[in-house]
Amino acid sequence: MSVELKNGILGQKDRNVRIFGKDIGGMEGLNSIIAEFPSKWYYMKPLADYLVSNGSYEIGKSLRGFTYDWRVGVRERANDSLSLGGDYFKLQKLVEETFKLNGRKVSLLGHSMGGPFLQYFLANFVSQDWKDRYIYKYIPVAGPFDGTSFSLILYVTGTNWQFPGFKPENAKKLLRQYPSILFMTPTQFPYKYPFFSYKGNVSYHVDLSDIEKFLTDAQVSNGVALYHHEYSQYKHNRLNAPNVTTHCMYGYGTPTATRVRYTGNKELKDLNYMDVLHNTTVVNSEDGDGTVPIYSLELCDQFAKSQKKPVHVHRFANETHSDIINSEQFQKILLEILSYD
Repeated sequence: MSVELKNGILGQKDRNVRIFGKDIGGMEGLNSIIAEFPSKWYYMKPLADYLVSNGSYEIGKSLRGFTYDWRVGVRERANDSLSLGGDYFKLQKLVEETFKLNGRKVSLLGHSMGGPFLQYFLANFVSQDWKDRYIYKYIPVAGPFDGTSFSLILYVTGTNWQFPGFKPENAKKLLRQYPSILFMTPTQFPYKYPFFSYKGNVSYHVDLSDIEKFLTDAQVSNGVALYHHEYSQYKHNRLNAPNVTTHCMYGYGTPTATRVRYTGNKELKDLNYMDVLHNTTVVNSEDGDGTVPIYSLELCDQFAKSQKKPVHVHRFANETHSDIINSEQFQKILLEILSYD
């Protein structure tokens, strides 16, 4: 799982190891978060079951999943000559195969970071001619288009997502190597306050202008270099419009932390995920889906100002970031969106 940035190139630390997405074109890689405990960690399975039962979809033919290497950033996803990445080439091939299998244009749905993942693919990787031929609709669900400030905190502390057996110290060591989380670093944070403060030093706080200092103070090895490696690739095109028919789907009405303060006694460099869980206080909250603040979700709506294809917005009151995909209302509306006119 370890990667390293060397001479401006991100690659597998062990060059004899390759990481592959599971069951590309099927749903086994997306049904649950942990394959060993599927019923306790279901992810896309309830939605897939609903579409199969109510929409006559067939897994592996008209309903297909795409698992990508979530460790890497957009630079690696758009490059198929490295020891990792190349995801956008694989996705393009899968879309073309699915089009051929069904004789119809393909709709692309991405949840959470999958929304910006697909938007970047559509806006910056494939041509308009290709999109006009192969793509029916683009459906980002709970897409954090300007990321979330919490992602930067978790990049420093690591997170094991509370998975059993994944020790916080190992999670911290791994996640600090991955630029994908830095892709979720905000660039347009609109609130007039810092997103992190530190009780050990009452004057210590972090806003967007302090990111490099934050990474340095937290002693993230190669952190600043990784940040620039990722940011330099997307700083001019991160929010380019996909220019396909777009359906923005997200929840609102749930208080969403936008500023937290660490209240424990550890030094910044020693913090891990358990410290975030048990020793932070939410100082400021804004409207959102409980994970992503509303301004970041609503950036999807703004594509209407810069693309010719229509943009439709579907907002779901009090639906949270993870639960929205299991919402009955969401599933019914999605089925209508997916139907061919």
